[in-house]
Amino acid sequence: MTHEKKERVMGIFFVSLALLATFLIVYSPHFSYKYPIHVDEWQHIAKAVHLIRYNKTFDFNPYLNTLSYTPNLEKGMTVFLAEFSVLAGLDPVQNYRFLPALFAAISAFMLFSLVYSMTKEFYAALFSIIFFAALKSNINIMGLWFFTPLTFSIPFIYLSILMFIKGLEEKNNPKIMMSVFLLGIVSLIQPLFTVSIFLIYPIFLIINAGLIKKNARILSVFIIIPILFLIYFFNFFWRGGLSETMRYISSFIVFQTGWGHIELRYFLPSLYGIAATLLAILGIYPAMKRRSTKIFIIWAIVSLILIYLFRIYSFSLIAPYQRMIYFCMLGMVPLSAMGLGWAVGIIRGNFHRLFRRTKHHDGHLISNAAALIIVVIVIAASFNDYYAPPEEDRIYNVIEDKDYGALIFLERLEGSYLMAPLRISSAVYPISKNLLIGVTKGNLPPGNISEVEDFYKGDCEEKRDIIERQGIELVLSEEEIGCDYFDGREIYNQEDYIYSFFAPEILEGIDLSDLPTAR
Repeated sequence: MTHEKKERVMGIFFVSLALLATFLIVYSPHFSYKYPIHVDEWQHIAKAVHLIRYNKTFDFNPYLNTLSYTPNLEKGMTVFLAEFSVLAGLDPVQNYRFLPALFAAISAFMLFSLVYSMTKEFYAALFSIIFFAALKSNINIMGLWFFTPLTFSIPFIYLSILMFIKGLEEKNNPKIMMSVFLLGIVSLIQPLFTVSIFLIYPIFLIINAGLIKKNARILSVFIIIPILFLIYFFNFFWRGGLSETMRYISSFIVFQTGWGHIELRYFLPSLYGIAATLLAILGIYPAMKRRSTKIFIIWAIVSLILIYLFRIYSFSLIAPYQRMIYFCMLGMVPLSAMGLGWAVGIIRGNFHRLFRRTKHHDGHLISNAAALIIVVIVIAASFNDYYAPPEEDRIYNVIEDKDYGALIFLERLEGSYLMAPLRISSAVYPISKNLLIGVTKGNLPPGNISEVEDFYKGDCEEKRDIIERQGIELVLSEEEIGCDYFDGREIYNQEDYIYSFFAPEILEGIDLSDLPTAR
């Protein structure tokens, strides 16, 4: 085997190992938990389940017994989840836990391809996978642990940038059109990131004016895209008049404090990692030496401006603060990788020169060992506190096995009006297809959650009033309800309890007796 072939085989081995490590690291929260973690994940599943049932995406909340208008701007996510579940024949709830890790590995490979194509430096590209896998996740900024529109869009973003840069440099119109197509996909998954990228591309072209002259005709497509984008969303945004429409549009691009359920402000170097941040700053130098890699500097700067706009004025533009801070880190990853690659090259070069002068026979081995030690230290620092976000940011389990069993039981009564505790409410429609009066706030409006809280905190008389006022047909409780009004209505009592307020003749046509958990 030739030396070149050995290097290629070793390269494939290291990349495969890094991608496998990325998969396992991102999957690790699911080692002991088999259900989706984040409320937003459950609510995206609910939209997909609704699409599967009715063969149409609707602009309202599938959880609630109301048809109040709730726009779904992330229909690409909904369609993908529905098609994936149907075509693969997989249960969308039981198999969802594999999607975050799978798409993290796909994104890492796209990132590797992007960095390697731009730098032609294998180790910088390999390091990019490591920094990517080390990106922290929590329930506020989201992240790789969760499969949401944010993480679903990442591989398309990296691939779009790769096609855009290569297309411009090679004057390859099909690649530029592919970049446009990929951005179109991103607009259907996470529209706010599409707008963010359209801030980056023009700046990149301005500082590389020669590329504009070289590709003037095909770049006209990028002028057409925003027009097509506006045409596509015209019916959605139009509110009967220009001023009303502009106010409505502003509500989608101006995000005030309080947009998120949890509102925390982060010190970016601490969140991203001090070592990774310093290397990203160091990476500006090698990035400036290449025309193509300047796009990462632009990406980071544009994101930082929008982030600090929020920190200073308490509102953000284009995307919410939580999403923009993660978008910024996605752009910093290649800079950190190039910074580490450049630093390792400097260290190895200096050691080689030193040992060449001293005629030390083990100079090559020692220089490689020194570089390896630096890389290990950086990796260890990057993963520091990876599993220890702030207390208010930590993940929690929406349901346990006992709750899943109760909701599977309720699937036979699908379409019923259910009162369920807020903790498990996001799992109700994806599993049992029952409707609620209130659901935990996520990417869907919560409905009447105060009524739900009052029910579970209230006395027997208040519980009865709420059931009759809201027309509740079923009640799910995590403990037995000792009220006279509930006597004789219990139909399930396996750690969770279910009470039926149907007329007896309605339940006669539904066989519940063959379930071992049914009473």
